Amino acid sequence: MANRLKIAFALLLSLLLAGVLIAAAGCGGTKTVTESQIDDYNKPGIVYLVTTWTADVDIPTLDINTDGLVAWATAEVLSGRVASDEDSILNAVINELLAHPQLYYIPSGQTTTQSMESSISGNGFIINPEGNIITAAHMVKASEDDIKFDMAKEAAANAILDELDSLESGLGFTLTDSEAEDFMLTGFSIYADYLTVGDTKQKTQVYTGNIIDKARDEENGLTAETIKVGDPIDLDQETGKDVAILKINGGNLPTVQLGDDSGVRDGDKVFGLGYLSQKSSESDSGTIAPNEDKPTLVTGSVAGHRKMEGGWEVLQMQIPLEEGSSGSPILDSDGNAVGVMTFVTTTTDEETGAESSIDTEKFAVPISVVKDYMSQVNVSASEGNATKTYREGVDLFAEDHYSAAKDKFTDVKNTNPDFPFIQDFITECQSNIDKGLDKGTFPWMTVIIILVIAAVVVAVIVVVLLVVLPKSKKKAGPGETPGAGPTPPPAPPAA
Repeated sequence: MANRLKIAFALLLSLLLAGVLIAAAGCGGTKTVTESQIDDYNKPGIVYLVTTWTADVDIPTLDINTDGLVAWATAEVLSGRVASDEDSILNAVINELLAHPQLYYIPSGQTTTQSMESSISGNGFIINPEGNIITAAHMVKASEDDIKFDMAKEAAANAILDELDSLESGLGFTLTDSEAEDFMLTGFSIYADYLTVGDTKQKTQVYTGNIIDKARDEENGLTAETIKVGDPIDLDQETGKDVAILKINGGNLPTVQLGDDSGVRDGDKVFGLGYLSQKSSESDSGTIAPNEDKPTLVTGSVAGHRKMEGGWEVLQMQIPLEEGSSGSPILDSDGNAVGVMTFVTTTTDEETGAESSIDTEKFAVPISVVKDYMSQVNVSASEGNATKTYREGVDLFAEDHYSAAKDKFTDVKNTNPDFPFIQDFITECQSNIDKGLDKGTFPWMTVIIILVIAAVVVAVIVVVLLVVLPKSKKKAGPGETPGAGPTPPPAPPAA
């Protein structure tokens, strides 16, 4: 009896343990998100932004006062401050012109009026189905001086090149690339001082999905309204919260989920997702495939946190993002946005004049700052039904359940025919189904769990039948002496 009891209880405990383990496996535990899923979850919600400032500009014709330069050089040679050989004189003349351009650029008195524009392009991400977008402030906000300088570059480029050719011909030598670049920048600055810019009009266009053709056609863009904008960041002054909230008209739009930056630590893995500029796609990491028509996911890490005025911090990262990536979301390992890409720091090669970014100095405004701006204008982040269904489809796709995934993606397309990249997924699902790669979605794990539970129930019944009931039958009845067996019947009376 004792052995039978031990065997029954051992069987019961084994089945209970197996049931617990299988049920835990069926629940899946902590969900692991792959990099492909992070990319697929979020790329429909990434937008390409182009902000353009236009104005009528009065452009003066400027001449270089060569007589003044000759007079200055003569005085310098006579005083002994400049050697009398030709190379020394020419170098001194160039340095003087670059150092004091305002003394030698003279308006001719003639002006022309042109309609000019200045523009900037970058990224943003949608945070609710109604069309609110987060981006960097400098994507939609620029100072008057910056706008004038950009317009001067466009308006005066040809004139300054002509002046450069004339200067080189007149002096009889060719400037180095570095000197020529300094000459051009100096010319732009001087032209900007003399430009008269009329009323400036600003327009921000938003493009989603495959942008190669859309970005070339303004009619395919959606006009964005600026809801709130901070100041472009100034790292030297440690000021400026480079955040802007925009709004486009729409419904059932794809979204990027916001995370929590309070748990972001130095060394944590992060991702950037956006439409990369050519410079970004040629990063020295060697791991980025240039992709002009859709957002590209790049991988990096948090290099540190940098204090700004007011006590808040920017995220400092080592990640292959360059100019043109401003406004891109910085994502954590769950695929949630924990920051907004804002700027990179650069260094200049003294010999070539070429600029390059510093690997560990790419900066993002933390999402907590974004949420503070959102609260000030009563904007909230939310996930619409279309995005929820789409993400379910992405998960099914990642598990090779292509038929079920295709159904989800088709539902999304029926809800929003313009949902970015949705047709690509439907096509790929069908291709994999045709190749016989679909695993289907029969709930084998659920069936196994039910069978294990049924086995446990049967085991309990077996224990009751084999142990509990027989044991109860062995208990002593009324009038019985325990361990003595039943009382014998009375002896018959004597004859």
